[in-house]
Amino acid sequence: MDASNLPLLELFARLQDAGLPLGIDEYKLLLKSLQGGFGISDKAALKRLCQTLWVKSEEEKRLFDYHFEKIILNENNYLNSDSSSPIVSESENLPNSSYKRWLIKIRLLVNLIFRRRFLILVIIVTIFIGQYFLFLLINLPPKFVSQPVREAKLGELYVYNIEAKDLNVNDVLTITTLEKPSWLNLTDNGNGKAVLQGIFTAKTALQQPNQSYSVKLKVTDKHSAKDIQSFNINLSSIEYNIWIFILIVIVIVIILVYLILRRFTELNADVQNIIKSFLSLRQENTSPTNYKPYLQRKLQADDTLLFSSLTATNNRKKTRKIKKPDSFVVSDEYFPVTRRQMKQSWRYLRRIIRKGLPTELDVDATIKKIVKQGIFLEPILVPPKLNKTNLILLIDRDGSMLPFHIFSERLTETAVRGGRLQQANTYYFHNCPIEYLYQDSSFQEAESIDDVISSFQSQNIVVLFFSDAGAARGRFNSERLKLTENFLIFLRKRVKHIAWLNPMPRSRWFGTTANEIAKSVPMFELSRHGLDNAISILRGNSSGGYRQ
Repeated sequence: MDASNLPLLELFARLQDAGLPLGIDEYKLLLKSLQGGFGISDKAALKRLCQTLWVKSEEEKRLFDYHFEKIILNENNYLNSDSSSPIVSESENLPNSSYKRWLIKIRLLVNLIFRRRFLILVIIVTIFIGQYFLFLLINLPPKFVSQPVREAKLGELYVYNIEAKDLNVNDVLTITTLEKPSWLNLTDNGNGKAVLQGIFTAKTALQQPNQSYSVKLKVTDKHSAKDIQSFNINLSSIEYNIWIFILIVIVIVIILVYLILRRFTELNADVQNIIKSFLSLRQENTSPTNYKPYLQRKLQADDTLLFSSLTATNNRKKTRKIKKPDSFVVSDEYFPVTRRQMKQSWRYLRRIIRKGLPTELDVDATIKKIVKQGIFLEPILVPPKLNKTNLILLIDRDGSMLPFHIFSERLTETAVRGGRLQQANTYYFHNCPIEYLYQDSSFQEAESIDDVISSFQSQNIVVLFFSDAGAARGRFNSERLKLTENFLIFLRKRVKHIAWLNPMPRSRWFGTTANEIAKSVPMFELSRHGLDNAISILRGNSSGGYRQ
């Protein structure tokens, strides 16, 4: 059988029209099989070959059998013989068969083109539908679509209409600023729109002398996706320089006017002093003979003073101003002992012991060990030094001690904050401690004397009294003396070192209760020397410069 004369192309086209999923590759595969010698023996072999390559289901087999019988078996170009007999083509039908094959090829090509267009159309529609559902499922970040206004003019309104969009239609957009100059304000109108506006004034030019200002805007959606827009606002250089020059000129003029008025005021004051001096001469009780020479000398001195003032003003020489006699400096350092001196004195109140882990280097012992051993093996460490002194300040409050409240407060402050003591407590009493001491100056928080003393270690307690002991009123009170002596006897049984600081000078003690109390306890007057002596007693020095 001659395969080249068979109407295979027409059969292939009919099967495509019938709905079989055939392409050009299937047709080429059939031709390649025929060239290899398969299916060319008879029509039955050809039918089996086509079914093997093209048919995939029973429905397709039924359609194939129909069209194969119609085109191949009924073709007049083949001999109507037995299925096993070969088929011989007629030469007279060759031109008609060639024309028919060309028509079938053209039809097959058109069909293939239309099939591919449909496939492309399906792919495009699928892509668009997929993008739509992708936008619904995936949140996309918003984007700024407006272009920033990058130039501003001095004294004119700067306006930038901001616009941002989001492909997710239902997202709510919020526009904020990350960085902006103080003269700009942002108004968020919602729906991805906002307005950035402001006026760059001359005052702003002085406070923020920049020619370029950085701005950063941020837009966010409800899913916290964001976009940032950064740009710089530049000022018009010509207008900016002109305004800066005008402002500098205004400042210079103000300074010159101030200097001129100041010089004129000084000159006017000198003239007024001369006029006052001249008028004061008329009020003096001087004789007529002495009045004229005196007036001449006074006027000559005043003329000399006026001339020197005018010369100094014209030459613009800076002269040193003499302090007026009534001028003074406001200060609280008018006590006999300053705050700094108090702190220095308190630091001498020490009872040093070494306690704790060895963390400090003993230099002398380490050097001796090196000399003895001839080699440095390890340093010698000792525990750190600690000040174990516990100070109790007993301060007389109110009554005759009212003028000395400020000094008592300063004494307490320097002892607590600058004394470097282990503990410093202040207690108050009035005239004499009897049963209770008070933790506050208004006598509201009472504490028994036994509880106060027992709360400290007796070997480290020192007590300092601050009271006038009756010297301020200049009287002698036997009851006060007796109560004070009883309290001192009670205190000495528990405290080793006691001293008394009296704000009144020693010359005022005579004939008062203070003079008698001073015989029972070391008492010193309020001065730097007296404070040092009192602290020396508290340190354990029996003399301490004490004099009865």
